[in-house]
Amino acid sequence: LLTDAEFMNALSISPLPYAILEDVFGDDLVVLSSKKVLISNEDVHSEDGGSFNRGGGIAPCYDYAADVFVQTPSCNFNSRNGVAITAVTVHTIQGSYAGAISWAQNCDANVSYHYVIRRSDGQITQMLCEAARGWHVGSENSYTIGIEHEGWVTNVDNYTEAMYQASAYLVHDITNSGYGISPLRTSYFPWAATTHFNATGTPGSCVRIKGHHHFPNQSHTDPGQYWDWDYYFKLLNPNTPVTVETVATGDFYDTGGPIGVYGNDERTITRIQPGGVVTVTFTQFDMENNWDYLYIYDGPTVFSPLIGHYTGTDSPGTVTSSGDALTFEFRSDCGTTAPGWVASWTSVTPDDIPPTVIINTNAWETDHFFAFYSENDNAGGSDVNMDERFTQILDFNGAKWSGNHDHGFLFDDFTPALSGWVQQSGVWDLSNGTALQTDQSNSNTNLYIPVNQEQFNTYMYGFQIRIGGSGSNRRAGMHFMCSDATLDNRGDSYFMLLRADANKVQIYRVTNNSWSLMTDDDLTVNAGEWYDVKVLCNSFSGEIRVYVNGSVVSSWTDPNPLTTGYSISLRSAGCTAEYDDIRVYKNRIAAQYLNIGTVNDPVRYQNPNSSTPSCEIRSIIFDNAGNMSSEDVHQVNIDWTPPSVPPFVHDGTGADIDLTASLTELSANWGGSTDPHSGLARYEWSIGTAAGLTDATGWTDNATTTAVTASGLSLTPGQWYYFNIRAENGAGLTSAPESSNGQLVDFATSAFLPDNGSLNIFPNPTTGIVFLPNANGSMLEVLDARGRRVAMRVLTSESVDLRGMGVADGMYLLRISDGNRKAGTARVILTHP
Repeated sequence: LLTDAEFMNALSISPLPYAILEDVFGDDLVVLSSKKVLISNEDVHSEDGGSFNRGGGIAPCYDYAADVFVQTPSCNFNSRNGVAITAVTVHTIQGSYAGAISWAQNCDANVSYHYVIRRSDGQITQMLCEAARGWHVGSENSYTIGIEHEGWVTNVDNYTEAMYQASAYLVHDITNSGYGISPLRTSYFPWAATTHFNATGTPGSCVRIKGHHHFPNQSHTDPGQYWDWDYYFKLLNPNTPVTVETVATGDFYDTGGPIGVYGNDERTITRIQPGGVVTVTFTQFDMENNWDYLYIYDGPTVFSPLIGHYTGTDSPGTVTSSGDALTFEFRSDCGTTAPGWVASWTSVTPDDIPPTVIINTNAWETDHFFAFYSENDNAGGSDVNMDERFTQILDFNGAKWSGNHDHGFLFDDFTPALSGWVQQSGVWDLSNGTALQTDQSNSNTNLYIPVNQEQFNTYMYGFQIRIGGSGSNRRAGMHFMCSDATLDNRGDSYFMLLRADANKVQIYRVTNNSWSLMTDDDLTVNAGEWYDVKVLCNSFSGEIRVYVNGSVVSSWTDPNPLTTGYSISLRSAGCTAEYDDIRVYKNRIAAQYLNIGTVNDPVRYQNPNSSTPSCEIRSIIFDNAGNMSSEDVHQVNIDWTPPSVPPFVHDGTGADIDLTASLTELSANWGGSTDPHSGLARYEWSIGTAAGLTDATGWTDNATTTAVTASGLSLTPGQWYYFNIRAENGAGLTSAPESSNGQLVDFATSAFLPDNGSLNIFPNPTTGIVFLPNANGSMLEVLDARGRRVAMRVLTSESVDLRGMGVADGMYLLRISDGNRKAGTARVILTHP
């Protein structure tokens, strides 16, 4: 009928395509489509004998409403023979879900269990009626119900939330089935998860819901060290009343009061939340050791961070909350009581003064650097919350400020475009520098952008929002920690909504693309009005807090928080929605080390010029009372590139010279350097007796002038001197030095050195070696016919090898100088041998 157009149209419903029903029912559709379907307690079949096999058939018993029933053959189970059911056994398969179901069908297996639970989604297959005696825990089979959980005890990630939830619902149903099994008798004890049953009774017959390894005469270790018994206990006992204390001071006792004893099989929960920081002091403490426990949580629920669990006479002493609440959960087993505890509490005035934060760096940073944060909450007194110190690192590419999404930073003011955003649904466009969604008929719009939200980080999301339109159920907000933003509910994620017509603020949890409403708080939301929203998501504690215009308006703690996400997404429904200044921050420590220089670093760009910073650091912090600081914004100049090397260095004041006559003064000039990021700050010069040396004059500031005359020098006659020049930019980086080709202090042109006449040399002409009488220790210069020096040497004897000095055939002038006088000159002809 579902595919019959006439029938479905009569109901004003579109007929279903036959293929959809085939996808749902497979081969069983033939049975269900027959003219007559016969249903009994054992089977569903058509009039021609076709059998409905989907799900393994109809359960022959009325136990838990399992997803599937697959009957175990009689070769693998037997009767309890009147033995009452008094316990539940928690197993791990050490294999797959399908394998466990199949194995129990094999008569050679000699095993059976009542239920099997799938890891991925918590699907439950029942394989035996609870009244039957399964074969799963050896000598203890007669009185137990066995539950197998898919997976391996050695896999730390084996036990999923879906599996825990499904198992807890199943066992909770068993405890309400008249067997007399109390959910309080769960193996909650904080011992090692592999503790076995032993001669002392650990964990004893009091415990009725426990692991395979907890039963007598067992060698197995399942469910193993990664099964969370504490969490399982809480799931099995969800409705324990909570006593809430809200007065500023008071006394706190166990159920026996100040002088009596507590009872057996107790679970009590007390929340002390007077409105400020709570301090509880225990003056007496006495419990049955290792069996009865007091758990203390730093927060308003038993899923808040655990401070500790205490037994025997191990007193908690004095305990102080980090926020405004402490929660105390007491658990006792079925035998032996004790005096319990005597305690009192006090609280301090709530802190409503926000903390302060100031960011400090150098004015210019040229390499990876530290950003230091000065934090203070002295005025408020509740101290800075070390897990809620947030930073945002932005950089500027010359056209737009943004954050490196791979590092979890995002900023977008939607100028000049919706760059990087994906329009999955809805009609999104720019409107005066904002992102505007205009499709009011759409019930789930989606504009998303990839942002890496890493494990072990806490994030804060900020945005401006304005809701408009003419609908009667207008709402808009943001998804965060999205596992897959292409899905309609973004896979696994959280999201918050502002509702303009209902005047609500809400927090949602999305699991496997299916959302659940977690908070529904009153908040005046006026259409057409801008709101500043900040959302904290603490992946450690699971706490989510929503701030609107600086005030907390909603909060919720996820007992199993999401720890990673890949996108954020804007969401609206039944309205127009306008967004601006989208920001993602993440938590930090007191001093933050920032890498710069590549596309993979938080700071990817250098200054576009000396007056425009390329890095911006923002920080917002919270104190332990939840107060939010003002945001500190600090811009940093970035330049990791030194200025260009001077293109040339000339000796002298103009064109390059090789000789100078002065013994007290040298000059140089050079080409200008450039630096596009921080500008040119100055030049420095030095002088050495070789290129790069500074043995004559050290590095000296020359401002931005490209010429220098160094005076007051004491130069050595006949010595070559070289200028070295380097440039420094506004960030303090210097270029490599560039050196001149040198200038010689030359006596031949010195006015105070007279010419002493001709030299006596022989032989002349010569084939290479000449003798210069009395010239030992003098300076010899060889000049060509045009007066250019071709060689020079200090003589160490009266003979000299001209060819050894690199002189070729030709006519030359030899000139000798000695001390402060000219020794003489002579012409010589060098011929080929």
